[in-house]
Amino acid sequence: MKRPRCSFPTRVMSPGFRPSRAAPQALLGGGNSDRGAYLYLAHAVTANAQLNDNTQTWRGRRWQVITSCKSLVHTHCGRFGLVERAREEPVLQKCAAGEEWSKMTTNVLAASGGVKQVICINWGTKYGAPFINRLYAMVARNITPPFTFTCFTDNRAGLRPEILCEDLPPLDVENMPTNTRGIWPKARLWGATLGKLRGPVLFLDLDLVIVSSLDAFFDIGKADDIVMARNQTTPFERLGQTSLFRFPVGKLVPLQEKFRSDPQGVADEYRYEQRFVSRNAPGGITFFPRKWVLHFRQDCRWPFPLNYFLAPRLPSDARVVIFPRGLHPQHAIEGRYGTKGPRKTAFKHIAGIFDTKQRKNKGALQYLRHYIRPTPWVAEHWRE
Repeated sequence: MKRPRCSFPTRVMSPGFRPSRAAPQALLGGGNSDRGAYLYLAHAVTANAQLNDNTQTWRGRRWQVITSCKSLVHTHCGRFGLVERAREEPVLQKCAAGEEWSKMTTNVLAASGGVKQVICINWGTKYGAPFINRLYAMVARNITPPFTFTCFTDNRAGLRPEILCEDLPPLDVENMPTNTRGIWPKARLWGATLGKLRGPVLFLDLDLVIVSSLDAFFDIGKADDIVMARNQTTPFERLGQTSLFRFPVGKLVPLQEKFRSDPQGVADEYRYEQRFVSRNAPGGITFFPRKWVLHFRQDCRWPFPLNYFLAPRLPSDARVVIFPRGLHPQHAIEGRYGTKGPRKTAFKHIAGIFDTKQRKNKGALQYLRHYIRPTPWVAEHWRE
């Protein structure tokens, strides 16, 4: 039978074999019919190939046709960065060893009525409607319905009508922590209720960039798990990243109560709210795959001296890119590493190494590393 054309390398892991970068045609040529059948169908579906009726008669020793391919594709290969959006056609076959994973991923969405629930929070004037609307648009382009997008905010002016708006949840803290780098107002989301939402919710920061499908973020783990992006800045610490994390509504109440009892003390001890969540989350935390959520400066920026010749890269496995510590997506688009002043050409930036005022007490190598070229892929994704 004729095989659908697949133009990208294999990035599949299923029980019993290791991932490979070989082309699917090469893998299909071997003697392992189970592996070949799975890869054939997974690639066909994820490549949006047109499958004919003969596909349903493809035979393998342990395979059987099921009525929907969507759950299985996300279960076995979506969490490894392959799936953009699985086609919902009755053509995918599964291995019996994958049934437990399939049940587990089904339970995540079952806890929220089958709806993917995405939330964000906004207060004050730093971000506002342009960031919220842009985040909604990125979510809508990169998620399979049904889904909801809820913004907890103190200002609803200018927001798109598709966005579900809720008032900021109460926190009952008179004096928020000072002299801390943590984003502690996020603690408002740790209460017993979040509007009308129930079950797992996926929280997203307003200044991140979504570059691929979010569907698999609702497949990992169990419905009651707290699943975080891994913090790349501290590789030897089990530290999550609250720029993107999933949690069931109401499970973080003990954290809110502890924070509310001594806000400044908690902030002084943990410094960042993500460290507080990572170390105190009821039942502990788990992580999304490392390559799904990338840190722009650490994972996309080229090291010196390549940063003067090449625009920041977008790794193929990335789904979301975060922009912590003041470097926003707009700065990346314009090629500005710092947040103040116009963009400098590579020559002018290098010449600034002799200007102590321009270097701002940075060491020579640190100063030379703090340069990026304009980043077109950020502009492509970070838009309404």
